[in-house]
Amino acid sequence: MKKPATFRAARKRPRARNVRKGLLGGAIALFLALALAPLAAEAEPFAYVTTPYTNSVSVIDTATNTVVTTVPVGAGPHRVAITPDGAFAYVTNHYSHNVSVIDTATNTVVTTIPVAVGSYPLGVAITPDGASAYVTNTVFDNISVIDTATNTVVATIEVGFNPRRVAITPDGAFAYVTNYGSDNVSVIDTATKTVDDTIPVENGPIGVAVTPDGAFAYVANYFSHNVSVIDTAANTVVATVAVGSYPIALAITPDGAFAYVVNSVSHNVSVIDTAANTVVATVAVGSYPKGLAITPDGAFVYVANDVSRNVSVIYTVTNNVVDTVPVGSMAIGVAITPAPGLDHFQCYEAPTSGWAQKLPPIDVWLSDQFGDTLKTVSKPKFLCVPVDKNGEGIGDPESHLTCYEIKEVEGDPFEPVDVLVENQFSEFGEQILTLKKAKILCVPSTKEVVTP
Repeated sequence: MKKPATFRAARKRPRARNVRKGLLGGAIALFLALALAPLAAEAEPFAYVTTPYTNSVSVIDTATNTVVTTVPVGAGPHRVAITPDGAFAYVTNHYSHNVSVIDTATNTVVTTIPVAVGSYPLGVAITPDGASAYVTNTVFDNISVIDTATNTVVATIEVGFNPRRVAITPDGAFAYVTNYGSDNVSVIDTATKTVDDTIPVENGPIGVAVTPDGAFAYVANYFSHNVSVIDTAANTVVATVAVGSYPIALAITPDGAFAYVVNSVSHNVSVIDTAANTVVATVAVGSYPKGLAITPDGAFVYVANDVSRNVSVIYTVTNNVVDTVPVGSMAIGVAITPAPGLDHFQCYEAPTSGWAQKLPPIDVWLSDQFGDTLKTVSKPKFLCVPVDKNGEGIGDPESHLTCYEIKEVEGDPFEPVDVLVENQFSEFGEQILTLKKAKILCVPSTKEVVTP
């Protein structure tokens, strides 16, 4: 599996999809001697929405916000979770007491995993390494742990009364389980498969989500109409945030800046600023919303509306609904596939052909985590095409980059900075690179071979 280069990203709010696709978008490219650069493919993720009254899952293409297929599953599908590699979706079937595993490449069920008869599975979460799925069994007051390699139940963990949802810390060390009937949260040590702690919260905890840095767990308390904020280091409640009527689910943006809370009876979504733990916006959605998920880039929130039988799409910059997707039946749970995998690119020297029109200098503003600068884009230097390295395959054969020489016009002088880069070559030694001034801008392009 390819391991992408990693670095700490700046916390910025994303642009709307139609804006970000229409503007000149580019990134400063670091060229190694091999001229191989791993870059993300452009395919949009898919949203998987459970519709329990039709015993199926609707699959929404988030690029077009249309349902592209419907997958039959077990009886009463409620919640869905997707593996970190995006390959499989695990769906809890509340009334058939099992879990359907959907192959997201073919959108077909490839296996069905039985849990205890009469257990009424509801919530599901997958560990960050993709090795295990944790399923809440509401009637038996326990958690089934599924080994995703064999798709068998390998452990059963007793928790509180009527467990509803489960969330796992980013390091995979702990699972937080909301116990609706006992008004507390069980903390499971995933290494020992035992309950490590129990945290009292408010009345009727259901939804739970952990911040991307693992520092806090947010719990939606259904009957007390608020959200408990748990400090995961001490496993104590450090704040309580009032929201709308009967909150049932929540999700946190990838940058950790905001928590979106579904309020099922007030038919809206509360937006919590996680720095201040205050509600900064309330967004009206469909009738009786029950679940939500956020796109990998943090730009959109998909809210499953039960009675109105559709999905509301919230744009997170303005916090308003920008689209509504009918799903044909009552929508309950939703999960979104992760960001596309990374392709490798091979970059060819690409001076302008003698018979082609030369590019006039163009000034563009470029913003990244190192600052904002005005650059002049001049002649093309490289054309980068996706390449199959060592048989690893190509994710998006249509994605190309044209890289241009750039010169600084305005902005703060760039001070050299050392960065630690991690990728599949890291096994040969630590890679610390010194970044100097940017010289190349790469922009998404199409390519066609021409004959003079």
